Amino acid sequence: MKLYHFFPDLMNLYGDYGNLVVLQKALADAGVEAEIVKVYPGDAPDLADADFLYMGPGTEPARNAALEHLRPWKDALSDALLTRRVPALFTGNAWSLLGSAITTPIGRLDGLGLFDYATAETAVRVTGDAIAAPAADGLPGRPAVGFLNRCDTVQGAETPLFTLEMGKGNDGQTPAEGFVSGAFHATHLIGPLLVKNPHLLTHFVSLLGAEPVPVDPSSHPALAYEVTLTALRQRLAGSKG
Repeated sequence: MKLYHFFPDLMNLYGDYGNLVVLQKALADAGVEAEIVKVYPGDAPDLADADFLYMGPGTEPARNAALEHLRPWKDALSDALLTRRVPALFTGNAWSLLGSAITTPIGRLDGLGLFDYATAETAVRVTGDAIAAPAADGLPGRPAVGFLNRCDTVQGAETPLFTLEMGKGNDGQTPAEGFVSGAFHATHLIGPLLVKNPHLLTHFVSLLGAEPVPVDPSSHPALAYEVTLTALRQRLAGSKG
């Protein structure tokens, strides 16, 4: 199985490459050998053999550079994501590249246009912990935990991945967060997401056609998740009180 990692040099903030590391390990535990294929600017990847696509967050200048490097692969990405529905996860600001446009302080950049949402940079950076209840069909019933660090808003993401119990959503006003279309999953939550949420990790293993090893509730990842969720909910209740 091949897990494609786009631009691990440019889009490399917050240790989010850990999403692929734990996914590869979970697949191995399920008896599936998976190779992480790193794709760099100037490469010409053959996405016909891709089983999973991933891109993590980067700085705003890095994101703009990544967009230009990604343009030659628009048709291949469209075939993978829209036609063959290859499972994918884009975190942080990476998913803005696949929308219709990115508005920056110095002008508008055309996105790849694979999806209809549009991103606009803002002068205010939003940071903080997040609790994200599942909003998309097929997701595990438990909420996700993570962290937000962004200075943009997204309009037109009509099918959100999550509904935030804590944190600000795509447009900065409503709780709708992230985006899902077919097997493409996008979220601003960092952490890394699949490290902090073992139930989501097993979900992606299942999406890839493997039988995941059940989460051991006494394991460190499971206990860390429970402690984090409990602490965040206590903080949220205290802020409302």
